[in-house]
Amino acid sequence: MDPERPLTTEMLKSLYECYKREIGGMPSNPFSTKSCKGLLLRGMIEVLPYRNGSKLKDAIYLTKAGREVITPLLQKLSL
Repeated sequence: MDPERPLTTEMLKSLYECYKREIGGMPSNPFSTKSCKGLLLRGMIEVLPYRNGSKLKDAIYLTKAGREVITPLLQKLSL
């Protein structure tokens, strides 16, 4: 995957969904989030463990690069 190519609409939607879920205290599930592979390869999300009660599960979190992409878009939406 070419990291220089612009993000697709699905990738942007996935970043936004991850952002919303993180703000709400629940990280995204890697198996239900679209465009994970492309975002992982670009370093915009990472998969880390998440404790849900007594169970340990994989979850998606935004990286600094992912936040740098989604923040300006959120600012544009709030205007």
